[in-house]
Amino acid sequence: MDEKKNYTVTEAAKILNLTEYTIRKKIREGEIKAIRGKSDREGYRIPFNELVRYAQNNGRSENLVGFGFVGTFLGMGFTKILEEANNVRRKKNSASDYEKIKELSIESIKDEIEATQYYIQALEIDGDKMSKEDKKRVLEGKAKIKLLERQIKEIELKDVYGGI
Repeated sequence: MDEKKNYTVTEAAKILNLTEYTIRKKIREGEIKAIRGKSDREGYRIPFNELVRYAQNNGRSENLVGFGFVGTFLGMGFTKILEEANNVRRKKNSASDYEKIKELSIESIKDEIEATQYYIQALEIDGDKMSKEDKKRVLEGKAKIKLLERQIKEIELKDVYGGI
């Protein structure tokens, strides 16, 4: 599941549960880094990693989970997600929040594994007629699945109460 790289002010407002006015204000004040469009009509574009950074630094990480972003945190590593979940647990003094984020993380990874398996199956339809590029993509997909499976095991092995 690849998230798009840049988001409009409207999309960012929905994701972070803020108003569009607040997002624009935070961009002007430098709290959120954005790319200005070529014209006023294009407006601002906010990179995904900037949304993640802002959400983490401002207690809005749970908003990202609600928008299906957990699968895209692979670049940051799931340890970061679990650290944030652990912070939420400490702040709210509730293990259930941590468990919910942990379960969503695992579920999201499993969805990505399934999507990758379908992608591999689609590439393998032609069998012997596969190009070298398609064979390479199949191998990359299988490697990705192994990585995702390992990350699930890592998440499951984390001690909820011992921290990360």
